[in-house]
This record gives sequence, C-alpha cells and structure tokens, in this order.
Amino acid sequence: MAAVVILISVICTYYSADLFFYNRAAIEDGQYWRLFSGHFTHLNHWHLFFNMSGWVIIFLLGAWCLSYPTWIFLLLIYLLAISVLMYFFTPEVAFYGGLSGVLHGFFLTILFNWIRQGYRIAFLLFILVLFKVLYETFIQDSFLTDELMNIEIVTEAHLFGVLVALALAAVSVMSSAQPLHALVKYRHRFEL
Repeated sequence: MAAVVILISVICTYYSADLFFYNRAAIEDGQYWRLFSGHFTHLNHWHLFFNMSGWVIIFLLGAWCLSYPTWIFLLLIYLLAISVLMYFFTPEVAFYGGLSGVLHGFFLTILFNWIRQGYRIAFLLFILVLFKVLYETFIQDSFLTDELMNIEIVTEAHLFGVLVALALAAVSVMSSAQPLHALVKYRHRFEL
C-alpha cells in the first residue's frame, strides 16, 4: 500500500503535474479527478520527500491495526473530503498539491485506534497533533516547513484532515463498532 501511494505520487509530481494539481478553476470546468490527484502531486522534490517519508512512517505505525481494504477506503475518504472542504471553505486556495492533510487524518485515525485499544501514550499524541494543527491554523503558519521545502504550506489541509478524522472517530464511537480496522494481530508485541 505504501509503495502504491509513493508510485502514484512520483508519477503525478514528475509527469504532467499540471494535469494533476488541485486547481479550482479546472475543477469548476469539470476536471473532478483533481479532487483526488491533487493530493498526490507535490510542488518540488523536498515536498515529495517529506510527504512520502511521512506516509511510510504512518503506514508502519498503522499497518498492523488497519486492514488493506480499510486503508484504501480511508484514503479515498480523506482525498475527497479534504478537497471538498478546501473547495467550499477556502476559496482563496486556487492551487494545491500535497498529501499532508491526508497524513494528519491517517495519523489521528491510527491514534484513535490505539486509544480504543488502551494504549495510553496515544491520547497524549492525539492531543499534541490537535494542538499543533490548531496552532498553525490560528496562530502561526508552518514557517519551519515553509523554509525547509521552499513552498507555502496550506495549513487548512492539515485542519481539514483532522476534522475528517474526528468525524470518522465520532461515527465509530456512535456506532459502537470496533475501531476503524480489521482484526488486530500481534497486539501484545506493540503494547507500551
């Protein structure tokens, strides 16, 4: 799964990136695939490197607690939901590329699963991610990563990823279903 996302991101970034970026005007003209492909398209090699490194870390953290069908389902949900939220709530964003909003959402989904399984450290990490996103959204933009990657970070994508993750967590809790994952294997190997 991680390799597939990396491959798609490399293709979208280095081959016809203009065809894949989230582009508000193009979406309004009917190019709806950009709602999905924009997240796989990156602005430069550093942006791609940091997002793909984050994706591999997220995948390694969550591979044992999410089944492959769940990964695919959640990926599609995050891709579409973040783009739709961006389209309706950030009209000033004409162009967008990157997977960071999806990464934030997946990380919270994994932490939510860990919390439901009783891992105490996950709650602290959950709160830290929420604080980080609220800080960068309402107080100060991601200036450090802006300078590292030489691009302007659209922090609203991070916020939308978190909001989608919280909505999915609420649905999971209200349905009294198991957390958003298949059967957990080898849990005893990962307990803190």
